[in-house]
Amino acid sequence: MTKAEIEKKKSLARSLFLSGMEQTEIAEKVDVSRVTISKWCTSEGWKEARAAKNVTRPELVNKLLLTIDTLITQVNSSDDPTLIAGLGDKLAKLSAVIEKLDKKANVVDAIEVFMAFSKWIEYRSTIDPDVTPELVGTTLNGIPIFHSSEFEQKMREYDVNIGVLTVPIEIAQCITDTMIAGGIKAVWNFTPFRIRVPEDIVVQNTSMYAHLAVMFNRLNSINH
Repeated sequence: MTKAEIEKKKSLARSLFLSGMEQTEIAEKVDVSRVTISKWCTSEGWKEARAAKNVTRPELVNKLLLTIDTLITQVNSSDDPTLIAGLGDKLAKLSAVIEKLDKKANVVDAIEVFMAFSKWIEYRSTIDPDVTPELVGTTLNGIPIFHSSEFEQKMREYDVNIGVLTVPIEIAQCITDTMIAGGIKAVWNFTPFRIRVPEDIVVQNTSMYAHLAVMFNRLNSINH
């Protein structure tokens, strides 16, 4: 397989993994070995990405509380002095984390709301005619809307060199590969996913989540 083919398989495998599919099934669908999928999961941090995507803050707080309960139970049922001596420090650290997670609105809240809104938009796209493929072939504020299958043709027609990436992270790499294959020389990436491109392709990463965090912190500094 060529490097491009491997990257395309890896991108598809990552999307399937983040969607919750098991590694064995992914290996069959992507047509690579189970060992290869496992290596990609480890080297690319897929497990951490899936955990971050699926675990909500209330769930994380509950897990921490359960950890505290387990620690106390272990100490109560043990005569080991080292467990008893270290309990206070562990409880203090866990309590501090819970306090940070459970406190009033902060930048995490803002980002969670933003991500929830993104998911709502994805859902609306399945039922709202204003954000469905029915827009293809029409214009919006004077801007023509084309289907993605016309990408290469329109890129040549309009002499486009820069592609703007604003898609869900699950397909960010796949869409990037499509743009580059079509002749795009630079990608303006608005997704939090760090895309992989050949050395001769220019990339500018602009994370809306990061900018939202900066803006929220600046707002807090003004109000305090």
